[in-house]
Amino acid sequence: MAILVLVGMLLTGHVRFAWRTRRNKSATCHFSMATMAITCWARTSKQFIGTRKGFDRASEPVLDKKGEPLTVTRRYSKHIGEVLAEVKGTNPGYPLKGDEIYVRARITSSKLKANPYVKGEFERAWTQPLVTGRTATAGVAE
Repeated sequence: MAILVLVGMLLTGHVRFAWRTRRNKSATCHFSMATMAITCWARTSKQFIGTRKGFDRASEPVLDKKGEPLTVTRRYSKHIGEVLAEVKGTNPGYPLKGDEIYVRARITSSKLKANPYVKGEFERAWTQPLVTGRTATAGVAE
């Protein structure tokens, strides 16, 4: 446990240093409280992914070849983790609308991945989600 805490402390310091010096400019994002927006620096495709309040909570089990439900996952609504914006340019940002539960940036490089899952797959980076609010749970008002 102590090792995880130490790694977490080192990582946050490294990320802050890289942001200040702009060394991770190819795939770095930050959230500004002043502008209430996420800003990214990347040379390729930038998408902002998130889920809005009031999303469709429907899901269904994934079935195996015998038609039996797999206990490892479910298929969820297309409103969970949808693309909220795709932004061009070298300094894109996403201004929060106010109804997002979370937003995260996905940066896709023009460089092919060295060990692709699928042939032709490009390198990709994700930011940690910016959690902006909570959804109502069953029986509890927001």
